[in-house]
Amino acid sequence: MRNWMMILVCMAIAVSTEAQVSSVQGSASEKNRAFKVDPFSPFTGKLTLGYEQKLISNMNLDADFGIIGPNVFTNDRADAKGFFIKAGPRFYTHPDFFTDDMKRYSDFQGFYFMPTVGYTQYAYTPLDLSFEGSDERRTQQAGSILLNIGRQWAVGDMVLLDIGGGIGYGFASESARIKNFSHSGDNFIGSFTVSIGFLTR
Repeated sequence: MRNWMMILVCMAIAVSTEAQVSSVQGSASEKNRAFKVDPFSPFTGKLTLGYEQKLISNMNLDADFGIIGPNVFTNDRADAKGFFIKAGPRFYTHPDFFTDDMKRYSDFQGFYFMPTVGYTQYAYTPLDLSFEGSDERRTQQAGSILLNIGRQWAVGDMVLLDIGGGIGYGFASESARIKNFSHSGDNFIGSFTVSIGFLTR
């Protein structure tokens, strides 16, 4: 009789534990995509918009699209106009719990590692010609391969704050211009970004 009681107790504990695990796993946020913007990007001559899509557990697809031209400073003699795009998989270190009793977590929160590839193209007026009043325009094309790390927070399963940066290799049609908007540098390049956004289904 005692053995049967022990078996029943063990079974009850096992069922209870499985239910708790299922509750944690099943209560993950159903929101699987995010839209973001870099609020400081117009201070550097561009407007950066971001999109992040959940793929599988701990892995999302992240992409940034930049419109080169919007600038809060009106004395930009180069008058750069163009676009850039960069994208890559975002690997989160582990599910990051953010509510009491660890009963919910967001697939969009935590430390991450993200390799990206990017392409930039824009037209500009060379500074030496702009001072002479010339309207000659040149075109810059640049590519990048970056290894990024960062941290993203999900507040209330609704609002995102993303801070990240990276280093890598770049190339450009005119190597003298080290400002390529999606990154800075010639061959050895770097980038840094701060974005805010919101989660949705």
